[in-house]
Amino acid sequence: MLVFFEKHTYAAWYFCKIRMYRIILLILCSVITHVSVFGQIALQAGDFRTIASGDFDNPAIWETWNGTAWAAAVQKPEVGNNIFIDFQNEVRITGNESVNSVFLNAEGSTGRKLNLQTHDLNVFGSLNLMARSGTDYSLISSSTGITVADWIYPLLGRIVFRGTSRTVVTSASWSAQNTRSNFTVVFDPDPDQTLTVNAPFKAGRFIIASGSVIQGNSPTCSIFSFNSDPVFLPGLPFGEFIIESGASLISNCSGPTNPIIRRSGSLPASLFQIQDGANLTLGGNIPYLESSSLNLEGTVQYISNTGTQQMMQSSMAGTENPTNYHNLSFANGATKVLRPALSVSGNLSRVSGSIPQEPTGGTSLTFTGNANQQVNGWPLDLTNITVNKPSGTIRLDNDLRVKNNLTMTSGRIDFGDNNLFINTAGTGNYSFTNGSWLNLANLHYNQIPSTLSVGNATFPFEDRYQGGIRAVQLLGNSPGGDMHIRYTEIPGSNWDPDFNDNDGTPIMYELNSYFQIFTTSSSSSALTMRISADNLIVDDVDDLRITASGQAAEGTHLPGEAPLWARRNLVFGDLDQNIFTIGSYRVLSILPLKWVDINGSQEGSTVTISWQVAQENHNRLFEVEESKDNVLNFEKVGQIPSLGDFDSLRTYQFSFTTKYSSLTRYYRIKQVDENGDYSYSSVIKLSGHRIKHERPMVYPNPLTKQSTLQIQLPSHFDQSLTKIMLIDPLGEVILESSSTSFQNLLSQKTLKTGLYLIQIQHGYEIVVEKLWVR
Repeated sequence: MLVFFEKHTYAAWYFCKIRMYRIILLILCSVITHVSVFGQIALQAGDFRTIASGDFDNPAIWETWNGTAWAAAVQKPEVGNNIFIDFQNEVRITGNESVNSVFLNAEGSTGRKLNLQTHDLNVFGSLNLMARSGTDYSLISSSTGITVADWIYPLLGRIVFRGTSRTVVTSASWSAQNTRSNFTVVFDPDPDQTLTVNAPFKAGRFIIASGSVIQGNSPTCSIFSFNSDPVFLPGLPFGEFIIESGASLISNCSGPTNPIIRRSGSLPASLFQIQDGANLTLGGNIPYLESSSLNLEGTVQYISNTGTQQMMQSSMAGTENPTNYHNLSFANGATKVLRPALSVSGNLSRVSGSIPQEPTGGTSLTFTGNANQQVNGWPLDLTNITVNKPSGTIRLDNDLRVKNNLTMTSGRIDFGDNNLFINTAGTGNYSFTNGSWLNLANLHYNQIPSTLSVGNATFPFEDRYQGGIRAVQLLGNSPGGDMHIRYTEIPGSNWDPDFNDNDGTPIMYELNSYFQIFTTSSSSSALTMRISADNLIVDDVDDLRITASGQAAEGTHLPGEAPLWARRNLVFGDLDQNIFTIGSYRVLSILPLKWVDINGSQEGSTVTISWQVAQENHNRLFEVEESKDNVLNFEKVGQIPSLGDFDSLRTYQFSFTTKYSSLTRYYRIKQVDENGDYSYSSVIKLSGHRIKHERPMVYPNPLTKQSTLQIQLPSHFDQSLTKIMLIDPLGEVILESSSTSFQNLLSQKTLKTGLYLIQIQHGYEIVVEKLWVR
C-alpha cells in the first residue's frame, strides 16, 4: 500500500476533488497523506546508494548524497553512513564492514541484495525494507514479492547489530515474509545496552552475544523464524537461536500462534540454547517455544505481573517440551503454574509474588546435575521430588514438604536447620538409594509403611562435626502411623561415659550427637535399628554399640556389621521419645584428634610454637605453618612426628628461625594421621612477643553433685559483658545469665546425668564447652 500511494499521489488527490465522493474520500485522503509522510525516508548528507552490483569496497558501485543531489562516490561507506541497496543490485562483502542503517529494496523481482560471504556487516543503526520512486525512498513492511533464493546469504555471513540501545527492526520497515533468508544475525551491542526487535525476523541463525534483546509483542509477536524454502531440508527442523553467556532475551510473546521461535508455521527450529550465564526473561502468560532441541543451561525467569502465567511449552510435532532447566526463577504478581514434570540442575528461586502452583495432578520435580544448587524464597511443597545428583549440594532456606513421593537416588541436601516433611498427603512413598541430609532439624514421616526396609526407612543424616553420614535405619514391621526424628548435633565426643550397656558391657566412648525418635504407637512389632559409623576411626566393627545419651539404649545389643554399622534389636514401641547414638565399649575405637591449645613466643629471630592435644590415635605427624601479613598464605616451616597413641593431654613444641622477625605473622598446626587425613589447629598471631591463645576454662568436668562448677574467663573478657548459657541434651536453653550471676543461679538447679553445653559469649566471640554431669 505504501508503494502504491507513493507512485499514485496525484491520482488519489484527483479523485478527492470529485464532488459526489468528496465526503467519503475525505477520510481516505487524510489516511493517504499520513501514510506517505510516515513512509518517506529523509536522506542525510553522507548517505550511500548503489548504482550497480559489485564489491562493497568498490566506490564505483556507489553514489553519495551531498545534501541536495546524488554524486559519484570516491570511497566506500563507513560506520556513520546509511546505505541503500537498490533494485536488482547485489553487494558482495569482501571483509568486515561497518555502517549505520541498511535499506534494502524489497520491490518484486528485486533480486539478491547481500552476499556476506564469511564476513560481518556491522550495523550501528537499523535494518529496513524500502521502495524507490524517482529520487524518493519510502519504508515498506512487506517482502512477499521476493522469490529469489538467498536474498541475503550465506549462513556463514553475519549481520551484527552493535552500538547503543535502540530499535533495530520495526514493523513499518521489516517482515519475515521472505522465506529464503539464510544468513546469521548477531546482537552484540555495548555492555548493558538493549536492542529491540519490533517485527518478525527470519534468518538461518540468531545469536545474542551481549546486552539484552527485547522481542516486541505489539501488535503481534516479533517471532524469530528460520529459512523455510520448501526445497531446503523439506519438512525438517532448521535454525539455531543461541543466547551466549552474559546476554539476555526478554520476550512477551504468548500463545501457540506467537511462539518465541519456530522455522515456519508448521515446522520447529532445530536448536534453542541458553548458555551458562545467559538469561531468558518471559513476560507472556502462555509462552511457546517451538524447537526440536532445547539446551536451557542458563537462567529462565518468569515475570508476568497479571493473570496466570504458564511455563514454556511447545505444540509442534518433533519438538521438545521445556522441562529441563538449569536456573529457574519466578517474580511479580501473576499466578505462576508449574509443569507436570520439571528437572532443575541449578538454582530455584521465587523473587517476589505468590508461591508457584502445581497443575491438576501435581508436579514431579527432579534435582539433577553436578552443580551446587540454591532454593531461595520458596518453601517447596510439591507432589513428588527426586534427588538425583552425582555431586554437588542442594541448599534450602525453607522447609521441604513432599505430598507423595520423595526419592533419594543420589545427592546431598543442606536443609539449613529447616525441616523435612514426607508423604504429607498419606498416599506416597519414600525411596532411598543413596545421598545425605545435612543440617536437617526434624524429619516428619507421615504414614510410614507396614514393612520397613533399607529402601524406605534409611534416614541419611550427615554429621557436620565428625564428618561422614550418620544414617539411621529401621528394619522390620511397623503399625503404620507417623514418625518424627530429631537429630541433635553437638561438637566432640564423650570419652568418659561411665555407664554399662544392658548386658553389663562398659561403654567407654559415646558421640555427643544423637537421634530422638517420636512415634504414635506402642506396638510390640520387632525392629532392628542400625546407625552408621561412617568416617569414624574404628578398630573393629564389633566395638560399635548403639547407646543413649549417658545411659544404655532401649533394646538389646547386636554385633556390629560391615562396613561400619552399629546394631540393636528392639520393638517399635521402644522408639517413642527415646535417644539413640553411636557408642563403643573400647576407648579410642572411634577417635578424632582433639585440639586443646596453641601459643607462641619469640626471642630475637627464634620462634617457639607449642600446642596441646588430647586423645591421639593413629596420628602420624604435625606440620608447623607460617604466614606473613596474609593469614591465607601459609607455608610449611617444619614438622615433628607424633609421639604415638595416648588417651590424655599431651604437649608438643617446635622452635625455628623465622625470616620475618620484624613482621606480623600467623601460625597454625596441621595434624596428619596414618590414612593421610588431616586437621588444623586454630590460628595465632605473633608480633615479636608471646601471644597465648586463651580459652575459657570450665571445671571440674565431669561435674558431680558434691562439686561446684568453676568458670575461668580469658583475661580479655569483660565479666560484665559476658553472657553464659547452659543447654541441655535436647538443645533447650535451661539457664542464661551474665557471667557474674551464672554460677550462683546454677547452684540452685538440679541437673540430671548427661551431657550439657555451656556457651560463653563475649561480643562477637562465642566459645562452646561440653560439660558432663554425673
